[in-house]
Amino acid sequence: QALAPGGNESPLTSHVCAADSKDPMRVQFFLSLLAVAAAQSEVEETPSAPAPKAQEGKPILTTDLFHRTAELFYDVYDSVHGKFVKPHIDKHADTVTKSVASLAEVDVVGEACKVLTCDAKEVNEQVRTLSSTAQGHAQTAFGAVSAQALAILAQVEESLNRYTHFVIDAFESALPKYTGLISRTPMNLLIFVLYIFSVMYFIMKVVLFSAWLAKSILCCLCCCGCRCCRKKAAKEPADAKAKNGKAPKATAAEKGKAATAASNNKPAAKAKK
Repeated sequence: QALAPGGNESPLTSHVCAADSKDPMRVQFFLSLLAVAAAQSEVEETPSAPAPKAQEGKPILTTDLFHRTAELFYDVYDSVHGKFVKPHIDKHADTVTKSVASLAEVDVVGEACKVLTCDAKEVNEQVRTLSSTAQGHAQTAFGAVSAQALAILAQVEESLNRYTHFVIDAFESALPKYTGLISRTPMNLLIFVLYIFSVMYFIMKVVLFSAWLAKSILCCLCCCGCRCCRKKAAKEPADAKAKNGKAPKATAAEKGKAATAASNNKPAAKAKK
């Protein structure tokens, strides 16, 4: 039995018990109300699940395509080199190494000094001094140029990244559904733009070809139909006149040509007389 907070029967329970012997239908109605109220309280007590977050779109094309393509070509090269080239290199490597070593053992400066009658040690020292000086200047120049080039590349990369984020932010703000479709790197943005322009160019070519084909079919149907109608219309009067046995009347131009020829023939006849 349902009890009140003080341990006594609640008014609703006492009312239900009093009505039990009088009206069973009323008891069932009160019990159904109690069940609905209990279910509603349970629903309100259960915490609501958080709303699912919108999933970001996956990029259509990325630089991974080029990386994997490069890996594929490298694997093909490695396989061909290991099966066909490397055995021949291993076979003739010792012979080539011995030949190069024998050439390196020859003292070219000493042989030249014997012919030119000069001191080989002094020449070797001058060559070493010149080579070390040139090497030092080259390293210094290379270091300065590389540092300057790295600074310029860093500035260019920073500018490209800034413009890339600006373009992608504008695209995602205009089309929030496609957030994350473009990876935030300059190369990925360039690939995406080239892909979109390629698709648009292909669609334009298809549309132009369809328009040209429709125009050709329409012109063929219209022109051929008009020509056939004209030929039939010109042929019917000629056939009708031929059937009636009447020759077609001469036109005004033909009559004028005949009169001119007759007038030219009269003076010629008089001159002969």
